[in-house]
Amino acid sequence: ETQTLNASCSINQSGTTCDKLWDSGSPGYPGNYYFYVAGAETFDVLIQHSVIAGTSTASNQALNNDKMKAAYVYVPQDIGTGAQDSLCARGRGRQDPVADSPEATAAPCYYQPLLYQTYDRIPIVDLLTAAGIGMDSPVNGTKQTYRYVGAKIEVQVMYFNAWRSVSRGNPLITARGQTQGGEDGLHYYYCFKLVDNSPIQDKQVFMAGPFASSRTLLSKHGFFLQPVVTGQLAKPSALAVVLQLTAGLVLLSLANVVVDFLALYVMRSRTFYKRFLIQETDMAQVLRFDTVSDRHIERVLQVRRLPLGGDRVEKIIRLVNDGYRVTDDLRTPSRSAPEFELARQSNPSLATPLSAGGGSMLSALSEDL
Repeated sequence: ETQTLNASCSINQSGTTCDKLWDSGSPGYPGNYYFYVAGAETFDVLIQHSVIAGTSTASNQALNNDKMKAAYVYVPQDIGTGAQDSLCARGRGRQDPVADSPEATAAPCYYQPLLYQTYDRIPIVDLLTAAGIGMDSPVNGTKQTYRYVGAKIEVQVMYFNAWRSVSRGNPLITARGQTQGGEDGLHYYYCFKLVDNSPIQDKQVFMAGPFASSRTLLSKHGFFLQPVVTGQLAKPSALAVVLQLTAGLVLLSLANVVVDFLALYVMRSRTFYKRFLIQETDMAQVLRFDTVSDRHIERVLQVRRLPLGGDRVEKIIRLVNDGYRVTDDLRTPSRSAPEFELARQSNPSLATPLSAGGGSMLSALSEDL
């Protein structure tokens, strides 16, 4: 664009006497020209990057992209033009950014670009499609296109060695195997995002001299790529495991307290729940059974007509719950006389009379005590 000095302006010590020092011509004005780069869609963008991956065997050493797993480009949901679906179909898109993932014939997907020497080679048209725009798409509903005004695009390099697998129901998958350079499974993919719709331009001024009455203004528009490094690199951590287990145990304890509170004080059958949840035990009586033989315990169970099954602990608990006390005198059982008579009838040995020469079962029980 050719601009001329405003003839109504004068320059003095206080500055200029007009608001606009240079007059610009309108489009088509002699000296104003518009140039477009032919075939810009066929241009390629070459990207090379490296990362210091502390989780790899090359700890604290830069790992270039050509030594990692093959790159992928994320293609978002189709915007209605069919360009995103077409890119996934012809680019052999996959559901996950890994080689063994099932193919995806429609967006969203991850497609694998070509590798040129040590650079990832991405055509500019594919880059714009992955960003959700086109070279000739209108800008904010105006008649201007991105080919004319340009755009700022954020290039996110997403590093990872574990990911949420879409094709496998979204579980957390850990990258395994060796990369081309012999390092452990470090993957990455590109994600292109349109930052804003403000025009991207670079202006240069050319003048014949400091006092020239005209100048040439060169305004260049294009696509500005802003790199951003992000992602997740996971590694085993004993501290993280302990923290997770601790948090889980705390949550389980809290859940137990809440459930017990609801059962004991809120639920309709709280009276029954309280009897089932809280059982009072006289440990002093339980400890006295240490001097009682197994034969004595079984005989007392027979007298009280209680089940004989189970181990020693179960039998003791059964007697304590039935109200038996080790200091009880078995000759005056706590049960009623008819019940005791039934026990005698069921076990004839209980009917043996007491004598000085031969002890009955009751005397044997007393001796055991």
